[in-house]
Amino acid sequence: MLMTELHPNILFEITRAAVSIGGWFVLFFLLDPPRTRLRQVALLVSMPICYTAFMIIPLSDTGNVILWTFIILLFALLQGKLRTSFWTALYYIGIEAAIDSIRHFFVMYFLAKPFRGYTPEYYIQFNLQYLVVLGWTLFYYWIMKNRSWKMPTRFWIMTALPPFGMEVLLTRYADSARAALAAGVNIYLDGILIGLFLLVLNFFTFYLYIKLSTAYEAKVFANKASNIPPVYTREAGFSAAFIEKYGISAREQDIVKAVMQGKSNKEIANTVFVSPKTVEFHLRSVYKKTGVPNRFALYVLIKDDDA
Repeated sequence: MLMTELHPNILFEITRAAVSIGGWFVLFFLLDPPRTRLRQVALLVSMPICYTAFMIIPLSDTGNVILWTFIILLFALLQGKLRTSFWTALYYIGIEAAIDSIRHFFVMYFLAKPFRGYTPEYYIQFNLQYLVVLGWTLFYYWIMKNRSWKMPTRFWIMTALPPFGMEVLLTRYADSARAALAAGVNIYLDGILIGLFLLVLNFFTFYLYIKLSTAYEAKVFANKASNIPPVYTREAGFSAAFIEKYGISAREQDIVKAVMQGKSNKEIANTVFVSPKTVEFHLRSVYKKTGVPNRFALYVLIKDDDA
């Protein structure tokens, strides 16, 4: 593509660039920003440069796929967390390729022409495609923004290979489709169906990734929780962490232990050998320290912390 060809439709090209770079920014910067300032600057600068290179370098379809893949993986590398960012990159490539296939063969099937020559219609269809991809990007961000990104290697491989394999499959199909079209065989509907199949398969892969990562995170959390001593037991009393967190004195500990056993203020007074008023005084102090309004709330707080 020559730059002179872009002038009649520069508004469409600017829109296309903004949508594409916006999606990249959401996935590779906003979702999980690079840790160092140098990586952040390099990533932000590389996005418009890579987009410009992709648009002005004349390449074959296979060359475009290779360059596109290289660009997205470069963003993942600059982002820093290789396993998670590479998975995002591979998945993005698979989604974009599936949507591109649907768009291309849909236009060919229903309109019988690809709108070549950089006409306004050509840019409109591409802008619609990139808007759909951006919509998926925002959905992906909404789902993944609060995740811890932890997953064993075997699960990562299980979910990373399908998007990559689908991209290779679609590229091979494009080569076969070109030969079939040259021979006069109409395969436009086949291309639409294959694109839809790959799109559904990509969403299923995303669902699998969420399920596996959620199960792993739950397992990690359970292991951590099992190693945390309980806040209170009848035998050992309160944990040191609970006492330090709320600043509970020794006398207050004795009184709260009695509360945990379901005793009334009078019964507590007889247990710790103080007056009921003193018991009430210490309880009010504990309520204030822990931020609870009454003994029932105090009981719930301790049991919830224990859980």
